[in-house]
Amino acid sequence: MTPVSARYALMYNERLSVLKLRLAALKSFRCRAGPQSEVFCPETFLNVIADKLAYTSAMFINIELLDQFFYQVSSFITLQP
Repeated sequence: MTPVSARYALMYNERLSVLKLRLAALKSFRCRAGPQSEVFCPETFLNVIADKLAYTSAMFINIELLDQFFYQVSSFITLQP
């Protein structure tokens, strides 16, 4: 095993342990208790925020792409003889 792959193995092992810890926190009784337990379980709140940010960024990218497409189409039509 090369030093680079060993470094990646350690990094992935640490990431795996963090993900296991987060999953255990989500499965805990405090997180399953309902909305009144959001103080004890910020992981669910962060998950909702991450989903909303991903949706918003995808919509923004789609709007930017559509804007660029319509601009190019209108310029193409304008340049036609």
